[in-house]
Amino acid sequence: MNKKIITTTAIAGILLLLLAVLPASAAIQATSVEIRGTVYNDSVGERTTSWDANNFAGFWYDFNDGVNSENLTIYLDSVDDRDIGKDDLVYRSAPVSVNFGHEDWGKYDLIGFMAEKYFAAYNITNPEVSSNKDLLSKGYISKVLIDEDEKHTITIGSTLPLKEGYALKAIDISVEDTLVRFVLLKDGEEVSGSDEIVDKSNNYVYEKKIGSVSDVPIIIVHIESVFHGTETDAVFIRGVFQISENPIEIKHT
Repeated sequence: MNKKIITTTAIAGILLLLLAVLPASAAIQATSVEIRGTVYNDSVGERTTSWDANNFAGFWYDFNDGVNSENLTIYLDSVDDRDIGKDDLVYRSAPVSVNFGHEDWGKYDLIGFMAEKYFAAYNITNPEVSSNKDLLSKGYISKVLIDEDEKHTITIGSTLPLKEGYALKAIDISVEDTLVRFVLLKDGEEVSGSDEIVDKSNNYVYEKKIGSVSDVPIIIVHIESVFHGTETDAVFIRGVFQISENPIEIKHT
């Protein structure tokens, strides 16, 4: 998949980011702000100048995988050209493959957009987690809300808070102490069809239609182990991934 995003909204936003590096800006004189970036130098005859995460800190960069995807290029007719006409300022972003925070899940395709992380597509690296759903090819991207491998403990009857009003609630543990029944709450109300029984070492997956794409996993939670005690039962979670249910519709070339 080699799609690129080019939007006028993106260009306007990137211009605001570039303004932040101008030393003469009165808006930042009161506070010392340092943003890494390469300055355009017309004295050496530059007619084309490009910025990405390697020479401008305002773009998204993944330190774990060492990848980035955003690029801004200015095309000038001459060194004296001070007019940015149509197609002279181009913002591009292409998807890159990154590891999930919970690396046992494998990889997914992510795209940097306006210095934020957005989900593009699931890979086929772990069919148990994903179903190879591709949002970008259908004209959508969705913000990555959670992508972590932290350990969480929830007792039976309590919840794991998520984003956009969601929470995962543990309802019951089986007699064998391996199965857990979960339901998903949205703004405190149970989500229809979210009731699921999950074995330890497996994943709770909630799918939803995103834009025109059906059955997209928007919440994935890994159940590491289960504890049954005399006074309390608990579920140990390690690995949470969530993307927004409100995608951005884009045009790509």
